[in-house]
Amino acid sequence: MFFTIIIDSFRKYQILEDFSSTEVNKKIETIGEKHYLNEMPLASFEKYNSKYQEEKYKIAKDLEECSLNISNLDESLQDATGCIKPFFNEKK
Repeated sequence: MFFTIIIDSFRKYQILEDFSSTEVNKKIETIGEKHYLNEMPLASFEKYNSKYQEEKYKIAKDLEECSLNISNLDESLQDATGCIKPFFNEKK
């Protein structure tokens, strides 16, 4: 159970981190360049920049939720490794 929680949390973290660092940042950069080159009016830039910054903030909050806060981490890791250890010690 503990091991599954860690793996699921790590996978969600990776997906969110990858999305956050690529898609949203690309969108923000693109609208910034368009505004700088006068291809996008200020009102449109502000509208989309606000939208993408909110999206980036939400992803950051979701990333925080993925972190595991365990007060007895050493004990929990020993329990988890104890659970899977028999699978590695099995003789075929």
